[in-house]
Amino acid sequence: MRTSSWNSRGNGADSRRLHGLRLGRRTTVGLFGAPFVAALLLLAPAAGAHPLLAPVVHVAPFTGTLDLGSVVSTLGCGASASLAVTPAFNLTTGVGISTGKSSVHGCGLPGFSDTGSTRGISGFDSKPFTGNASYAHVVLKFSLNWSFNLSATPASPAGGPSAWAAYSIEAGAFLVDLTTSTYVGGCALMEFNTTNGTTTGKVSGHESMPGTCTVFPKVNLTIPSQKYFMQFVLYATQWSYAPSGTSTVAKAQLNVATGGHEFKAISWSIY
Repeated sequence: MRTSSWNSRGNGADSRRLHGLRLGRRTTVGLFGAPFVAALLLLAPAAGAHPLLAPVVHVAPFTGTLDLGSVVSTLGCGASASLAVTPAFNLTTGVGISTGKSSVHGCGLPGFSDTGSTRGISGFDSKPFTGNASYAHVVLKFSLNWSFNLSATPASPAGGPSAWAAYSIEAGAFLVDLTTSTYVGGCALMEFNTTNGTTTGKVSGHESMPGTCTVFPKVNLTIPSQKYFMQFVLYATQWSYAPSGTSTVAKAQLNVATGGHEFKAISWSIY
């Protein structure tokens, strides 16, 4: 079962192109989208126009600070997990990568579980800049391409134990007020998929989500003393689960690193 969503806050005109998506039944993705919860509580639109200057456009090579992180977790005697490609971000190209995989089998005493998971974080914060009364809005552009392969012992109509595998991928671009440590505006895309609800226990594919969003900050960009930065970030997570003491198995892999799959910061512009 797949869930896709696009969130754009800051109440600007936003446009996005979602390629190759087949939207399934909508479901809550809050459990898997926690890192973006704060980022999506963004502010209202500008209450007035400002004189527009020629746009200031930033493209690769970028300058700034890397945002990198990783988590590898296993539980139970039948679980394994690893980051096949360690999260990395290249400021010269604007490309971020990460690939995680896990596998489990129902090992040990009944009543417990075997789980494996990884989480890769890849992105960067731009070099801080100072606000200007002539800046009226910000345009953020990024793209995301990934592949996934999930398999698990499916549930049987006759009953009995089953396993599952899943992934969640989240990417976003945000304008952040460095002076107050608050998000001013931005956009995020998210997708979640799982073997649950399938008859074969297998789900795989390649996906692409290019997107552009325009943010109209409320007042902050009109204060010259304020400092800001742009943040581009990817969160790539995969899990596999099997109940202990059973013959069930599950495997998951989420690839955002090879075969043209990547998270890319394209540009950020101030008008």
